[in-house]
Amino acid sequence: MRDAVLRDAAKHEIDLQPNQVKVKIGGTSENRIVSIAVDYDVPVDLFVYRFNLHFHPSQAGKQDLPREQNAR
Repeated sequence: MRDAVLRDAAKHEIDLQPNQVKVKIGGTSENRIVSIAVDYDVPVDLFVYRFNLHFHPSQAGKQDLPREQNAR
């Protein structure tokens, strides 16, 4: 999952390192909860003023299991 986040970020010209992407998997074997969080800054240069915008997007949700595993 981390690699997928890094690939998608690169498509949007966001330079991320693997240590900036946190993936946590919890819950039970029948009901997995996946949480992904990213922490990064984007430099902004307005010619007279420079600063960094900080972003910390995160998302959590159920992981869909194949039907064979759900039936158990």
